[in-house]
Amino acid sequence: MEIFLEEYGFNEEQDVYNCFNTNSYKTINIREYETDYVWDYTKDPLITPVIIEEWRYLNSLLSKILEKGNKILSIGGGGSSQTHTMMSQNSDYLVILNPSIWDLKHAGHPKGTKLIKVRALAEKLPFKSAVFDTIEIPATIDHINNQKEALKECYRVLFNGGILAITCGNNKSYYRNLIKKLRISIKDNHNHAHTWHANPSSLRELLASEGFSNIQVHTTAFLKLPKLIERRMNSRWVLRVHQIFSNRILPRVIGKEKGGMILVTARAIKPS
Repeated sequence: MEIFLEEYGFNEEQDVYNCFNTNSYKTINIREYETDYVWDYTKDPLITPVIIEEWRYLNSLLSKILEKGNKILSIGGGGSSQTHTMMSQNSDYLVILNPSIWDLKHAGHPKGTKLIKVRALAEKLPFKSAVFDTIEIPATIDHINNQKEALKECYRVLFNGGILAITCGNNKSYYRNLIKKLRISIKDNHNHAHTWHANPSSLRELLASEGFSNIQVHTTAFLKLPKLIERRMNSRWVLRVHQIFSNRILPRVIGKEKGGMILVTARAIKPS
């Protein structure tokens, strides 16, 4: 396929194209990276119906951005990521890049869209320059070893004017700040360590340092309740009421960038 650099010798007949087996990756110590990620949130006892609904809402916002693209790269997609299946408009092709085989094998995508699954690192993309109009990094930026190198690569492979969209947790949300003041420990959702904890300011700074502009930050998931309560919020209408308070009312009261989840978009405006 023409989007790949020649040295990777891409073969369309492979279900998952594994860049780890190529000469270009021989100098990389793969063991330093998170390559065995396996997490099914539906089986995680720490994940409540409220959290799942908040993810669904955030993914719906991201999917509206993706459905405008024709040549899409998803870095960290697959697995439990639902943005691809929520896309209502078919694209020319969707490339899902992930170092985890489990995530790639469980990747969903819209019918009619050409799907290419690639096992590789965000810091070393196997693509030619300027071959994508849209890139998403869904709930993955905080699992990447080198965020600056990954965004540098994103800028390189995007068309001039191409869009990058990132979702992640907000380490500066109002309730995380409150929990820190109360000295309450936070138990992580899984055993895989986050390499970085993002917030609106740090994301703006990071994106701008790698040449991105038109940076827009949107946060969601403002209403955080004790898990004992959230586990009992199973009915559709209760979750709907929660969403209204969480993402319509509280942002006006607390501040638009104080929610627990972040969606940030940026453009790769390149010099002529």
